Amino acid sequence: MKTSWPLSQAYVANATALGRDFIDLSLLPSSSAGSTDMGNVSHRVPSIHPMISCAPANVVIHNPEFAKWAGSDLGDKAVVDGAKALAMTALDFLMSPDMQAAARAEFEETAEVSRNAVSMAYNPDGLAEIGGCGCC
Repeated sequence: MKTSWPLSQAYVANATALGRDFIDLSLLPSSSAGSTDMGNVSHRVPSIHPMISCAPANVVIHNPEFAKWAGSDLGDKAVVDGAKALAMTALDFLMSPDMQAAARAEFEETAEVSRNAVSMAYNPDGLAEIGGCGCC
């Protein structure tokens, strides 16, 4: 995942304005990492993949305890707050030539890294037994 820090900073400001708190990324355990196709997208265009809490910090995603929290009022609030923060960030980006330029410049700084990452991950034949998407 290649994070656009200008977009990320705008998202944090917007989510904070909605009353959301953020933890220091260095405090996240390595076990909280996952995989997402958003990583592929992030090498094509400036991107963010924010996470928003809908459960206590000790609840691990993709398990029954997390599902309970996700279906709660706290989960509903997280969906609404996340959608609002993303929409606000999109508006900030669309209305700010300075943010657009900053995101573009930062993205271009690592364009060669992205070209290499995409070319190493792409298999034009794909593997039919796992979907043949071209990513394997």
